[in-house]
Amino acid sequence: MKINKIDTEFELTIHEFPEGNYSQHNHALRELTKKWKGRG
Repeated sequence: MKINKIDTEFELTIHEFPEGNYSQHNHALRELTKKWKGRG
């Protein structure tokens, strides 16, 4: 599965998103959020 992010400058990035349970989804979202904020 893929997750798309469009930033305020309309740049599109596509990221892999894992299949699995809520815990795995939450972990992936936390890691992506760190990356998007420049901490990862």
